[in-house]
Amino acid sequence: MSGAHNCPQAISPLSEGAYVVSAMYRNSVIMNDIDIGKWRNTGKSVKNGAKSRILLGMGKIAVTAGSAEGAPVAMIHPTHCYPKSGLHNQLQVIRLCNPLRGRDHGETLSPRVCLRHYPRLRRCIPSGEYSEFSILSAPRYITHLLILAVVMWLAASCRHNPTSSDAGADDSVAELPLPALPAGLTQPEERAAYLLAHFWDDMDFNDCRLSLDTAFMEQNFANFAALFDYADSAAMAHGASVLLDKAATSGEAFDFLNAIIDKYLYDPESPMYNEEYYTHFLRALLAGNRLDDAGRERARYRLEAAMKNSRGTRAADFRYVMRGGGEEKLSEFCRDHEMTMLLFYDPDCENCKAMIERLRHAPLPPGTAILAIDAEDDRRQWERTCASLPAGWTVGYALDPILDNETYVLPAMPVIYLLDSRATVLAKDPRLP
Repeated sequence: MSGAHNCPQAISPLSEGAYVVSAMYRNSVIMNDIDIGKWRNTGKSVKNGAKSRILLGMGKIAVTAGSAEGAPVAMIHPTHCYPKSGLHNQLQVIRLCNPLRGRDHGETLSPRVCLRHYPRLRRCIPSGEYSEFSILSAPRYITHLLILAVVMWLAASCRHNPTSSDAGADDSVAELPLPALPAGLTQPEERAAYLLAHFWDDMDFNDCRLSLDTAFMEQNFANFAALFDYADSAAMAHGASVLLDKAATSGEAFDFLNAIIDKYLYDPESPMYNEEYYTHFLRALLAGNRLDDAGRERARYRLEAAMKNSRGTRAADFRYVMRGGGEEKLSEFCRDHEMTMLLFYDPDCENCKAMIERLRHAPLPPGTAILAIDAEDDRRQWERTCASLPAGWTVGYALDPILDNETYVLPAMPVIYLLDSRATVLAKDPRLP
């Protein structure tokens, strides 16, 4: 392969067993086979008749091709590029390089890592406008009224315990009745723990009319996950385990539920995205025996990634150059400020631009300093654009390859960390006023 298209050896698409071949677009799950002979092969040769799996969404883009499962793959150029507006907020994943040391056939790597090593793809695809996983096309948003109702119900006294007769005020989507609370539970954490443990008591996952109904399962999982805000870690872990154990009675329902869990808690664009909550499901999955080898590797990889720079740990240190000149370390910056808002951004990312504008006018706690870091690999672009960020911020360009080394795993930009003066992580992607 030419130098412009080399992946680092650790994630080489030409490693034996790396069989990762597709691009995925939101709101489309239509897969198609395209004869490899129609595409220009720039890597190793593959057998005649090999197929390249691509996804037909807004158009065709071939990324890689492989002859059969377990066989080496070859890089394929896209036959043409789409303008940025054409793929805006559409690309979901590129199954291109193998992050799992060549053992997991077809594992997905964050597109961001791959795009840095394939310049032509980078020119075609807007960075920061995708996420690693989202294949379901049903609405992902839950209503503000639902969240408000759950919050008010948890904070209220036990004067009224909803039963099945109370459910269905809005019968557009069926909802599981909330279990009746024991009279002795008065604290929100106690109530949330009980509800998490018994939320799915009336659910029969072998009834495919419900367990495979997208609207029903998404609505009820959203109700369930909203309770995590009021529970302690042990209650979250127990609730996740109970849910997965119940769903495991039906293989199809179990897989469908896990797709919904990924969609709501793992997709950075979900309003309920929360890595900390997601880790409880990952641990429960790894403790069970329902996953195949590939699924187990995927869950283990995601858990390891989520635990990096997690709440309560020391943020990994790195060097950066400042727009005014001079180098500094993250730990040195934190030491000089009571609180640091560390913002990872991409100059090309529209979501990042919107976040920067939001932070420009947001009231921040006293003693909070903003450190905005571009961790991408185009320093010239950073130099051209860094002056556009607010003058009161410290704006830097990461000198250490923190994304390639996965010191920080950032599946989508922007990402915000709140750090104290010792660089301890207080929160990741906090809810801003």
